[in-house]
Amino acid sequence: MNLTLRPVSIDDLDLLVELTNNEDVLLFIPGMISDREELSSWISNLPSNDHEFMVVVDDNPVGECSLSVAGDNGEWNGCF
Repeated sequence: MNLTLRPVSIDDLDLLVELTNNEDVLLFIPGMISDREELSSWISNLPSNDHEFMVVVDDNPVGECSLSVAGDNGEWNGCF
């Protein structure tokens, strides 16, 4: 099994809509954008150096994650 992270792209829209409309997923990330047009706008407006990534297993996108760098005090900055 090969696990990689790559930047989110508009090609991921269908999967993100599916995930954000899944009740089991929403148990862990309430308040996620689930509207297709809003998700499309969110993807289009992500800066190239953003911390949002697609999780890919064996060339198949399976989810999305956010990564942030810990501050000097060891607390996470910008995580949801």
